[in-house]
Amino acid sequence: MGQIIQLKTYNDTFNHHVSELINLCHEDLESTNTLILEK
Repeated sequence: MGQIIQLKTYNDTFNHHVSELINLCHEDLESTNTLILEK
């Protein structure tokens, strides 16, 4: 169901966290883009 990403890690960068969020939401983003294109 839901996943938790720890944002307060010592060695990670902002870009790494954004990449993780994009990977988690990839299917949702594709579905949203498809709906927008259909409308």
